Formats: sequence, C-alpha cells, structure tokens
Amino acid sequence: IKRYDSLNGGNLLFQFKLKKLLQCRSFKWYLENVYIGVKIFKKKYQIKHTFFKKCLDLLYDAKRNFTPSIQTCYKSSTSQKIEFENGIISSDVYCMKFDSTSHKLTLYGFQLESEEKILWTYDKPNQRIFHTSSGLFLKYNGTLTVGACENREPACAWIMNPVDH
Repeated sequence: IKRYDSLNGGNLLFQFKLKKLLQCRSFKWYLENVYIGVKIFKKKYQIKHTFFKKCLDLLYDAKRNFTPSIQTCYKSSTSQKIEFENGIISSDVYCMKFDSTSHKLTLYGFQLESEEKILWTYDKPNQRIFHTSSGLFLKYNGTLTVGACENREPACAWIMNPVDH
C-alpha cells in the first residue's frame, strides 16, 4: 500500500500564484454559496435544559410517534445534534413545529409547511426559546411543552452548545 502523505508534491508556487490571480474561492465557500442546501458545514448545537441537564432530542421512534423529547445528553447522538438556522430547529430529517391551535409540539418532515408553525427564536441572554408567531416558550418540567413562562422560571431555560459534526 502506497503512503501518499509522505510523497513530495514538488514546487507548488505556480499553483498558488495562479489561484491568487484567478481569485479562487475555497471549497467551503462553494458549498455555502453555490451548492446551497448541503448540510456539511451547517452549525449544529446540543440544546440543553439548564435545570434538568437533559437535551432536546429530535429522534422519531414508534413509542413517541413524531414528538420531540428530552433525553440524557450524549455528544455522539445525531438526533441531539440540532441545526438552528433561519429560525428553524431541525435534525437531518425533521424540523420541530408547534401548532398553536391544537397546542401540539411535533416533528415534521421537510415538506412545505406554514412558517408560522416552524419558526423559533432563541433569546440567548435570557436563555429562552420561543415559538415566534405565538410568543409561547419551549418548557420542560417533566414533559416537553410550549406555554407561557414567568421571568426566570427554570422550566424555560435552555442553552445552545455548539457541537462537532
């Protein structure tokens, strides 16, 4: 088996000058600006409840149906590596939605959905996640719900910790 990392690549000065002359962009720039929609470089977070020290989990299973849950935090859990971009809380497969009419919090596939059901806002200084159109907060006090929160109520406090892919 050949080891290519030990080979001498030669003088790359011409390639570097050509790259600068052509104003070439990085592959990451290409993925973010040309090939939009790829999930390779999107920021992911572990959303942790500050009081119970458990994490938001967007895993579908037969027992919970399509309901997000709170589970013990695991750094390797892909269902706890959550994207929060443009107000959408999502995993690789589902986004979290709240129906203010039925008061149901569910996981939803990425088919077109009314923005008012899927948009969330994270208030970092107050550690609150709220449903943007209803103004109600994500809460956990033994059950994951959405509702009103008193100032500094522990059931409503969340932190978003960046995680590696």
